[in-house]
Amino acid sequence: MICQNDFFVIRNRLGLRMQTPEIEVLVLASRRRIEAPAVDRLRSLLSEGIDWEVFTRLTLEHGVTVIAFSGLHRVVSDLVPPDISEASGVFQERQRDRNQFLAAELIRILDVLGQQGIAILPFKGPILSCIAYGDVATREFTDLDFLIHDEDVLPCIEVLSGMGYLSDDSLPPAQQDACRKYYGQSLLFRNDGMVVIEPHWAIAPVTFALPIDYAGMWRRATYVDCNGQDIPSLSPEDLFTVLCVHGSKHEWTRLRWICDLAEVLRAYPDRIDWDAMVQRAREQRCRRMVLIGLSLVELLTGYVLPREVAGYVKADNTIKELTEKTSRLLFAGYRPSPPFSGITAFRLRMRDRLSDRLSYVWRTIVLPREDHLRLVYLPNLLYFGYYPIKLVHDYLMLPVWLGFKKIRVKLSSDRQ
Repeated sequence: MICQNDFFVIRNRLGLRMQTPEIEVLVLASRRRIEAPAVDRLRSLLSEGIDWEVFTRLTLEHGVTVIAFSGLHRVVSDLVPPDISEASGVFQERQRDRNQFLAAELIRILDVLGQQGIAILPFKGPILSCIAYGDVATREFTDLDFLIHDEDVLPCIEVLSGMGYLSDDSLPPAQQDACRKYYGQSLLFRNDGMVVIEPHWAIAPVTFALPIDYAGMWRRATYVDCNGQDIPSLSPEDLFTVLCVHGSKHEWTRLRWICDLAEVLRAYPDRIDWDAMVQRAREQRCRRMVLIGLSLVELLTGYVLPREVAGYVKADNTIKELTEKTSRLLFAGYRPSPPFSGITAFRLRMRDRLSDRLSYVWRTIVLPREDHLRLVYLPNLLYFGYYPIKLVHDYLMLPVWLGFKKIRVKLSSDRQ
């Protein structure tokens, strides 16, 4: 569903201060279907003139270059300068070739792992592009993400190693296992450097303390046509939830993640079980994350939420505050996602309950990460020693070193 005055809603709720013409064009063009009012507004903005260099930089920063320029070419191609049109066409062709290559590699991985009895559930990359945008070429992605069963972690990594996928990790086995438990995923590189894959057995680091029903996700899994192949996929509700958790843990620093949500909803207009999705999110303690995702979709893409879901969003003032703050920061300049090592106000407030916030804070403060495990290699019997090492490193040595570095930079600047 599209709000017929979506631009004006966006402009009024975000505030005119943020709405440069380039940002308006970015928001209106970054969707699979552009409705008549948005087309009219795009024509008006482009006729008045925009800074195409600024606009192109915004599309690259937010990972929507292909979809934004595809949208412009579909509805206002006569207003796109020839040199910009040519350059964007070259970019789209390269992205299409890259996506096709990665889709073929995903199918190869599926086949090889399947022969070894290892099941996987892709949830981003090629399959999300096919679900949300109707083809493998439109959505920009650089790696392959898929979910595996917890008990298949080591067998999966072993098979992938035989396929030429290796980790650059030099940690001993015990420390590697600790890292996997902390992050819930591995990062593997093909030996020719052409492909990066991320096998996941959790959708967020252990510090987020999310009791995700992975067994239910596997039970509800379905199949999706991707490049002519039937590929296993998360159910619509589970896919939307996973994307909301992903965006929330990265604090929604890219427009692409919000566009993905909107297009998933549009791809399943009659298949989303809203009550079931919200109820499962509540049980998995990520209800507010899902509602923030829905709120951002409504604000930035013109999607009209069903009445019952809109009621959940409006009933929580924290969701409104986080949505508006996120939307302001989204276009305030390039902003990298905050590291998982720190405690942020957004990650505290996105949690549903006080106990969830306390668990997030406690785990973030106490649990050792990869950089602590690299400081010294302790045997399994002495693993508990990493806890004091982590506390001393993060809350004593690191602040002192950062303070010293700041003083040194200031002294160097004063001498100049």
